[in-house]
Order: sequence, then C-alpha cells, then structure tokens
Amino acid sequence: MLFVASQDPGITLDALAERLGVPVRTVVKDVSRLQSAGLLDLGQGGVRATLGFADALASQLARSHGLDSRLEPGSRLANKFTLGRLGSLPKDRHARSELAALAATLVPEEGIGEPELNSLLALYFDDFAALRRLMVDEGAVERESSSLTYFRTSSR
Repeated sequence: MLFVASQDPGITLDALAERLGVPVRTVVKDVSRLQSAGLLDLGQGGVRATLGFADALASQLARSHGLDSRLEPGSRLANKFTLGRLGSLPKDRHARSELAALAATLVPEEGIGEPELNSLLALYFDDFAALRRLMVDEGAVERESSSLTYFRTSSR
C-alpha cells in the first residue's frame, strides 16, 4: 500500500483497493492505521505517501537491525548511534568497554576471519579498524595471530 501510494500520489481509495485486489473497507482500515502512524495522508487529492515515508522506514529498520538495537535500556551509548550506525567512538572508559562488549556480540561462536569481521563492522561504523582494535584492547575479543581469526573471549 505504501509503495503504491508513493508511486501513484493521489490515488483514490477505490483505485488502491482495485490495484491491491482487496475490498475497499480493508483499504480504508489500513489507510487509517498508516495515517495515524504518519506514513500516509488522505485528503481531497486522494492517498499520498508522506515525505517522511522513506525516513520512517529507514529509522524503523535501523531500530530493529542496527547495532544499537542490542543496547540495554538506559545505556550510555544510546546517543552515539544514528539510524543504527555509530557516529564516533566514546571517550568515556566505561562507554568504550560497553561498546566493545556490544560489538563482540556480532562475532559468531566459532570465530570470524579478519576480512569478514571488517565487512561486518563497516556496516555499523566507518572506522571499522578502530572499532576492531577497541574490541581487542578491551578484551572483548581475542585474535588468533596464526589464522587472523577473532573469537569472543566468552566463547573460548
């Protein structure tokens, strides 16, 4: 529904129901819910996706899949993330330790190679090498030098 409304701004409820192959009453109910969530506008010009649709979707995805989605409530790291990505490494010692432990939760039990870890950390922070070093320095992961494999310290 959101996709159709964003591709065809001003579409009528009847046309939307026909396009989706559902009864008009279903469309009315769903449009009402989406309007309450701020994702759709319904007016004389028909149904329109709001300008914030993409931002709202990106924000929701980041909240559910970002590294910050793993934070404990009240974490001192909460303000360091924007849309699931880390903005900068914290300066506070306790926050750095918390971040290292949080990032270490990304490391699988069986370990992970350095190139794969770099790719994974880059999803959450531009300076993935600094984050990887922090994880090692804080003791959250260990590096097996012979194979360049990283293991969570709790999984060894």
